[in-house]
This record gives sequence, structure tokens and C-alpha cells, in this order.
Amino acid sequence: MTHGFAGMPVAKPTILGVPFDDDRSFYYLCLFFLVLALWLTRNLLRSPTGRAWIAFATREIAASRWGSIWRSTNPWPSPTRRR
Repeated sequence: MTHGFAGMPVAKPTILGVPFDDDRSFYYLCLFFLVLALWLTRNLLRSPTGRAWIAFATREIAASRWGSIWRSTNPWPSPTRRR
């Protein structure tokens, strides 16, 4: 099915009409998506939701003192905590 260790051949990507058929252009394509992912992650962690996630992961007691910001951004609401 997948040809074992030889692998299954896959066509080189073409995005918006730009072919990424050689190794150098494919490297830059991967580098672009890596930088994009890092930028999005950094922006998420600097947002109120990201700060709440970091606080929850490090110290829940300190995070609970944020009040409404914590309650509105808590991705894992506790069934025992009143909203």
C-alpha cells in the first residue's frame, strides 16, 4: 500500500501557481510556515486567553484572582466552581 521503506511518491506542492519543485524552494516554504506558526503561538500566549492558560498551568490560585478575565478565558471550567 505505501511501498514500505521506499515510501509512496507524492507530487511537489504548488501554491498559488508557484511551484516548489526543488529542495531550496521547499526549504523556504517550510521555513515560512514555521515562522508563521511561531508568530501565531507568540501572539496567542500574549493574549488574555494565553496569559490565562499560562497562569492556570503554573498557579491556579493566582489565576483565580484574575476574576472575570480568568472565568471568561478558562478553557477547562471546573464543574464545582460557580460562574
